[in-house]
Amino acid sequence: ITRVLPNLQQICFYNADNTAEDNNNRQHLCISSNEVDVIARFRKLQSLILSHIQLDGNNIHHPTLFGFPHLRKLRLSNVDGLELDLEELSSDGLLPSLEDFYCADLDNLQGDIKSLTTCSFKDTLKHITMKSCPKIHGDFMILANFPRLETIFMRDLPLVGGDARHITDGDFPILRRLSLPTSVYGFGPLDCVADAPEVMNV
Repeated sequence: ITRVLPNLQQICFYNADNTAEDNNNRQHLCISSNEVDVIARFRKLQSLILSHIQLDGNNIHHPTLFGFPHLRKLRLSNVDGLELDLEELSSDGLLPSLEDFYCADLDNLQGDIKSLTTCSFKDTLKHITMKSCPKIHGDFMILANFPRLETIFMRDLPLVGGDARHITDGDFPILRRLSLPTSVYGFGPLDCVADAPEVMNV
């Protein structure tokens, strides 16, 4: 298939037959390790979407699936059998063109969001969405000097922290949307009523 479609730019694996509202009750589309190898051969991919997928066989790590030099959009949602660390994902040269990173309901995605600053991600990322990834940790302020970042949407990340009062002029220079977990000070209950005006003025 890679010979027939050598210029394929988008692949989406999604179990469209699911009707259950609860993610835990949905059936997962099963993808074998051989099929993963086939996906990895499409070197011109610009968009890869995996949603409600079961990766069959041994846990699959980043080099097999994420070495796409032209990939701009990566969306991972409820992918069972995938072992992934942000530090591995942000290795130099792995995804040098990534602009849109979306991950949701990934129990095995772990690491410090600081890892996103260690490679070209800092210069390419425009949109970051992270939801219900309980092993992700770090201070959201590490993203403050990403020059192209337009969207940060984070929900249900209990180990991600920081303080909204630390945002100053020059931080997040072109950000248009900011939604952070309640574990970030200023986006959850305030310890002191006196802090309210300072948070509101950010």
